[in-house]
Amino acid sequence: RLEGLDTPDLLAGTVQDGTARGLALAYEEALSLCRPAAPEADPLADPLTKVFEGRELRRQREHTIESGGAKVRFSRKGGITLIDRASELMVEHCVAFEDRTDEGTLDGFVPREGERPRLFSPAFLQPVQALHGAAGDRLVLRGRLGRGPRGFPCEIVLEGRRAERTVRMTVRIENRLADHRLRIRFLSVPRALIAAEGTPGFEEVLAGHRRFVAATLVRACGKLLVGDEVVAVPGAQVQGWIEHRFRLGTG
Repeated sequence: RLEGLDTPDLLAGTVQDGTARGLALAYEEALSLCRPAAPEADPLADPLTKVFEGRELRRQREHTIESGGAKVRFSRKGGITLIDRASELMVEHCVAFEDRTDEGTLDGFVPREGERPRLFSPAFLQPVQALHGAAGDRLVLRGRLGRGPRGFPCEIVLEGRRAERTVRMTVRIENRLADHRLRIRFLSVPRALIAAEGTPGFEEVLAGHRRFVAATLVRACGKLLVGDEVVAVPGAQVQGWIEHRFRLGTG
C-alpha cells in the first residue's frame, strides 16, 4: 500500500499538504492491516540469572556486558568502552551526546549562530540493575544528561547475548524542550560497526582532527515553511519519551 510513496519530496519533507494527508491515511490503513508483533522472549528470564541492584550493584566500579562477539564495559572513569574482537577495536568514551538549538524549519536544521554544541557523557548515568546469566548480560543505566532546565532524563540499556555477535544498546530520552536537535555521537567507531533500527539522520562528521558518526535522536522543530509563510506545527516538537535501538560491533 505504501510502495512508491518514498519520493524525494516526501523524504525531504516538502510535500504539499494534500499529499501529506494522503500519506497519513495510507499509513493508518497499513497499520490497521498489520498484526502486532509477538513479544520477544527474554533470554535472561532464567532463575539462574544473577541480578544485582542497590548497594551490591554500587560496590562494583566496572560492569562488563558481553555478547558472542563484541562487548562493552561501563565505568565512571571510562564511560562506555566498546571492545570488538573481530576488528581489534577498543575505544573508551565511545558514546557521547550533543544538543544544539534549532532555528530552522521542518525543511532543514539551522544551528544558532555562535552557539557551540552542548556535550554530555553517559559516564554520569547511574547503574540501577545488572543481570548476568548463561544466555547473556544486561546493564540498565538511568539519570540525566546535563544539569539545569536544559537537561534530558535518560535511560540506556546495554545487552549482550551469547548467541549474537553484537551488543544491543537501547537509548530512551524524555524530550521536554522545544526547537533543538539532540544527537548521539559514536567516537572513533567505524560506521560499519554501528547498526540501528529505524534511526534517521546518520552522518559521518570530521571536526578538527576528530572523526565521529552522529545519529539524530530528537529533532524538535515547531515551524513548517509553506511558500513564504511559516506555519506553527506544535506536534513536531515531539514531547515525551523517545526510544532508539542500536547494535554495536561486527555483525
